[in-house]
Amino acid sequence: MNSIPNPASASHVSGSAISSTETIQQPRILVGICTCAAHAERRDAVRDTWLRHIPDGIRCLFFMGNTPDASAPEPDTVALPVNDSYKHLPQKTFAFLCHALENEEFDWLFKCDDDTYVALDRLPSIIRPDCDLIGDHLLRKRNAPSGGAGYMLSRQMVEKIVKEGTIPPTGAEDIIIGQQAIKLGARPHATERLYLSNKRYPLPDNDMVTAHWCGPERLKAIDAFYRTSPSASFHGRHSHWNDTLHFYPGGYYRRTAAGCSGTYRLENGMHLALHWFDWPEENLACLNGTYTGNKIVLTPLSGTLHANEPACDASAIEKPLYIQLGCGINRLPGWMNLDMPVFDITKPLPWNDQSIDALFLEHVIEHIPSNQAYAFMKEAWRTLKPGGILRLAFPDLLRIARESTPQYIRFLQSHGWGDGSPGSALASIVTKHGHKAIWTKDTMLAILHSIGFEACEQRLGESSHPHMRGIEQRNRQLGPDFNRIETTCIEAVKPNLDRKTMKCVFLIAPNENMEGQTELEHLGYEISHYPVSPEQNLTDTREDEFTSFLGRAPATCERRHVRSLRQSFANMLLDPSWDDDDLIIFGESDSTPLIDAFTLSKIVSQELENHPETDIIRLFHRLQTNPVSIPPNIEQPTFEPYRTGEKTLHNSYVWGTHALIVPARSRRKVAELFISCRLPIDTTLEMAQSNNELNIRVAKHDYFYQKKRTAKQTPRIPRQHRIAVCLTSYKRYEDLQRQIYAIMAQSYENHHLFVAVKGISEWAYINTILPNFRHWIEEGRITMRHYPNKNQLSNFIDTIRDIDISEYDLFAKIDDDDFYSRDYLKTVNDYHNTIPAGNSSYYASLSPIRYEEKGHVCFRIVNYTVFGASMVLGKKVMQNLLQCEAAPEQEIPKILARNPHVKRTKFGFAEDHLYHILMEEAGCNNRAEYVRQHCPHPHIIVQKSNKSVMRGGLLDQQFIVRNRSVSTDPANHEHILELHHPEWHDLLQITGNRATRITRDDHANVLSFTSDSITVHWDKWGEETYIKQPSGFYLYRKH
Repeated sequence: MNSIPNPASASHVSGSAISSTETIQQPRILVGICTCAAHAERRDAVRDTWLRHIPDGIRCLFFMGNTPDASAPEPDTVALPVNDSYKHLPQKTFAFLCHALENEEFDWLFKCDDDTYVALDRLPSIIRPDCDLIGDHLLRKRNAPSGGAGYMLSRQMVEKIVKEGTIPPTGAEDIIIGQQAIKLGARPHATERLYLSNKRYPLPDNDMVTAHWCGPERLKAIDAFYRTSPSASFHGRHSHWNDTLHFYPGGYYRRTAAGCSGTYRLENGMHLALHWFDWPEENLACLNGTYTGNKIVLTPLSGTLHANEPACDASAIEKPLYIQLGCGINRLPGWMNLDMPVFDITKPLPWNDQSIDALFLEHVIEHIPSNQAYAFMKEAWRTLKPGGILRLAFPDLLRIARESTPQYIRFLQSHGWGDGSPGSALASIVTKHGHKAIWTKDTMLAILHSIGFEACEQRLGESSHPHMRGIEQRNRQLGPDFNRIETTCIEAVKPNLDRKTMKCVFLIAPNENMEGQTELEHLGYEISHYPVSPEQNLTDTREDEFTSFLGRAPATCERRHVRSLRQSFANMLLDPSWDDDDLIIFGESDSTPLIDAFTLSKIVSQELENHPETDIIRLFHRLQTNPVSIPPNIEQPTFEPYRTGEKTLHNSYVWGTHALIVPARSRRKVAELFISCRLPIDTTLEMAQSNNELNIRVAKHDYFYQKKRTAKQTPRIPRQHRIAVCLTSYKRYEDLQRQIYAIMAQSYENHHLFVAVKGISEWAYINTILPNFRHWIEEGRITMRHYPNKNQLSNFIDTIRDIDISEYDLFAKIDDDDFYSRDYLKTVNDYHNTIPAGNSSYYASLSPIRYEEKGHVCFRIVNYTVFGASMVLGKKVMQNLLQCEAAPEQEIPKILARNPHVKRTKFGFAEDHLYHILMEEAGCNNRAEYVRQHCPHPHIIVQKSNKSVMRGGLLDQQFIVRNRSVSTDPANHEHILELHHPEWHDLLQITGNRATRITRDDHANVLSFTSDSITVHWDKWGEETYIKQPSGFYLYRKH
């Protein structure tokens, strides 16, 4: 075992001992807060909260390892001569214990993390004179406390640990320190007042001392809850709970019965936004003193909620207010959705003048008399901001009469609307749907124009305003063909005569068109063309500087058009015509906006004000050649630092320069980089960010994309998607081994294989599976781990559990017993270059099926829907699945509510259905036609000779019953252990609290099961304990 030396000598330790003649009035406590150089924001949050209230007798110090620069740490911070990484926490903590003995006077040492909240005034109350080690409840379970919840060591125990001299330099610091203390004779005490999670925290009416996993904003919230009184309280009636909510000064709130909390923002006294720390945001409107939202109603109990409470992010741009009236069951995410009886559009709107960004009514306006509809439209004009939008979807009787088809009339008749004749069908629309007014497109446009709106007809689902696209929901009831007959859509904009525009300066070659000109003009941009320049004064003085980063000579990346683009971009930036404007968008002729100029100018101005050090703002997240699905809150200033390095090299995240804002002060610096670096200009920016020469910030969503060119252009290199191949195997060792070799032999190399092995003992995994693939694991091509068996969704998630998925574009679900062609991943990559970015795909077509009959292998071509085995998930679907698996009780009902046609409610063994629902929501495509045209060999061969995991008897009935629904309960998992008894060796299968020997009908109750041991009580002969050995099996221990 590797070990680290004791950095403090024995003389230092003994020299710091306390004289026995001293009289100690109260215990002196040294609080050591473990941090690292990168956590400056966390340290500041701790200083601003619980470190502002340090009682007498307590001293608090942050401790970290070597810092990356030579700057001195803050006065309250100790920099130790050890590695500062998370991996080396044991080394760092041990070094602090040595430092404390040498330099500090204390009776007790309390260690916690920089994301721990500590009620320092309560800390002395957990000390027990008869104990040496005090920790949270984990101390009782594993003989070691949680370092995040915090643990207390007596001075005598610190001296013993330091005197022992060496500990492992890496690993779980709290387990290592805690178990070392136990080994040295510590007398432990576990208390529930130190808490590992953030769901319980110190409050005036409890005795909690710590809470863990508290980011900076949560630290501030808990400090407000602990040290201030609520300014208002409300009764909250939510679709999932009823509880009291307390609102505190500073913009924080919490539930009473649960630890859930967050920040809030109140705008104009009418719009309340609840930003839960752990749940999706809730938007509420004030109606007669009660705040009403999609799923929650807040009724006042006491106090007053003031609009002047400071928001949690004072620099944030005011959140747009989008309201859907008469929503029914069609609730739009990011919108305030209101319906009867809570809201009545025949009454004056309760919002202030010019306070709303968008109003949307779908098949609502025809249900009130025309005079009340006119009054509503005038109210909409009053409450909408300049540039605000009123979108109305309604039946146009003339259009229905003109475009009705026999199929549509039969559809109406099948629902009892009419007798099958066109006249009776139209009459039923007027008389049998609760309509109180008849509208046509021309009548609606005339009334809106008379009020002052700029109004025009829009196609269903389409709009030049991102947040208004795709919001009509009636397709789900009627289908798209009938909905086009029955629904007319009008979009009315309240004019703004003083809207700020933005100038775009785009490079254009003689054979190019300005592809996004229509969108640019419609969304309020001013366009200037800048001619492409021939090479004039490129110096290439830094050619060799970036070779090591690229892994090849820069000259291999460059072509003639690259040199021209370098020169042209430099000339454009150095042109003095733009010197007086910091908000100019520089780019190329295919650049196309997805957001209007007025909104973007506000966002960018705020971003430059918040981050004045910025050299470049990139208005797209990654290269996109199609309009992408835009979140409803795209107007929010969602920018982040440009992240470059090995993970982004050759990734579309670093491609493109089609929309950049370069403030005037930075333009010469950027232009000189383009002139001196012999690289494509997007690669130059990547290099300069990596070298800290530039400060670049990138939009988290795409505000601009590259529209497909209609003129001849240099072909772009197809995107090489980074594919995560996800393979779960249960009890099928031979299939697992064959599948791994098959995936590693794929012709497409830009992939990583993630394997979750289940249904075998850890001993078998360590000794029979891992050795075969260790070389690929060490090369970083495979990540393989052993897990208990769970529901099928969790089994799939186990392949990438705790993995950062941001670097992967696609997630290929692979079955262990099916056969995939050598070009399978190549075909997947090529196909995804032909469909919208972010879409998922599957293969469903005529497929070869492998059978075995009387020992002979045979194949049949059948119309078999190869669905689950061929799924390739986009990143959005993968993120949604992670949320579903982490909180199934909350997330799966939301999915079912959005998809009322889905009848299945349990997905533990029907996970493919859940994947399909999410794929359809995000966009998915069938690869079958592409495979037929481009793949001469079978794409995938389904194995039908193996037993199905679910239907082939591989699972026992108790396990199936427990896991029909997706659950996070560990009691539902199946564990397989290798037991070594003096009289027998056997496998033990554990499900819940019952265990069964595999080869005999011997059953037992599981009394205790930890990572180190298992204790069972056999039905036939009593209690036995088995201790886990390093090689993975469990050895019988005599009592």
